[in-house]
Amino acid sequence: MAPQNFPRALRLLCGCLDVELSADTRELAGQMTEADWHSFTYLACTRHRVAPVVAMHVDTLGAPAGTVEEIRQETRLCTLETLRQSAGLQEILSEFSEIGIDPVVLKGLPLAEGLYGSAGHRHARDIDVLVAPAQIGPAAKVLDRLGYAPVPQYHLRGRLVGTQALAQECYDLEYFGGRGHLSVELHWRTSHYAGWPDFTGTPELTETQQTSLGPIRVPTTGANLIYLAGHGSMHAWARLKWLADIGRLARLRGADGLAEDLKLARTLGGQTPLVLALRLAHRVMGSPLPTGLGASSSSLRKLEEQMLGVIIAPEVMPGTWRYKLSANVVSLQLADGPAQILGVLRYAVWRRLRLGAAGLLNALGGRFALR
Repeated sequence: MAPQNFPRALRLLCGCLDVELSADTRELAGQMTEADWHSFTYLACTRHRVAPVVAMHVDTLGAPAGTVEEIRQETRLCTLETLRQSAGLQEILSEFSEIGIDPVVLKGLPLAEGLYGSAGHRHARDIDVLVAPAQIGPAAKVLDRLGYAPVPQYHLRGRLVGTQALAQECYDLEYFGGRGHLSVELHWRTSHYAGWPDFTGTPELTETQQTSLGPIRVPTTGANLIYLAGHGSMHAWARLKWLADIGRLARLRGADGLAEDLKLARTLGGQTPLVLALRLAHRVMGSPLPTGLGASSSSLRKLEEQMLGVIIAPEVMPGTWRYKLSANVVSLQLADGPAQILGVLRYAVWRRLRLGAAGLLNALGGRFALR
């Protein structure tokens, strides 16, 4: 059961993220007031984007008809969006294959089908594909040919495709369009920051998963845990949908499997974000911890409490200034050594300067100087 200082509606929501409803969760559902149910619906559908997961249990909660219908409606919309994304992903993978690009698909369809049994039971905002840095240009040309264009805030990045400035200072480029009017994120690293865990060039950390679209290359379970822990930490765990993935993966791996994953994280330099993610999932969902995991340092315990506070706070939503501040502070707190601290600062400061200079040179016709 979630921490007792969580509001009742939020505690019930956390209980609904597990594979099965516990007796405590069912008892809590019986204590909900009308105001609690309104809050529950908002938290599930808007704040934490977990309505499709909740939909697997909502019929047995004794929720008011209005709550059940809103959860179902949000799930229907997510399912329709997933079908559109699946069609778009299949088209992109086919075109990539034609020119010899074998991308890794992050999150999205494979994660939903593998963890939740159906792509319609996990909310996904976009399609995420990972290519090698040398394939940025060819992959971008494919997306352009399919009718995708960089979103306005990434217009400069779009003009810098093929330059070292883009490849070294950024980790992705977001597109929108295609026949399905979809968002696509083209990644060439698995972390925002230089020096942080990145398995882009490590084939043994990927595997083939059979999906409804056929075989798709995805991260191994251990690599996926490390990637998702870094992704959630970078977002200051502002939404429970990211923690739900961690909790389910942790149950899938078990305590001994997680101990092996933690060894891999130490090798890659991602131990602290993974420990934080697993402890948060344990506190919120009761998922297992790695065998032999010792007590956390005082600084990590403090950060754990901070993140639980972010989950509670209604104003810390992605896009708000409090969210952006929290995300930057968390990244610095989780940095493992000077190199990772410099990686965060480089992304926050030097990246902007270098991209700005590269854009100016590009506008002046000096593209050759950026390579």
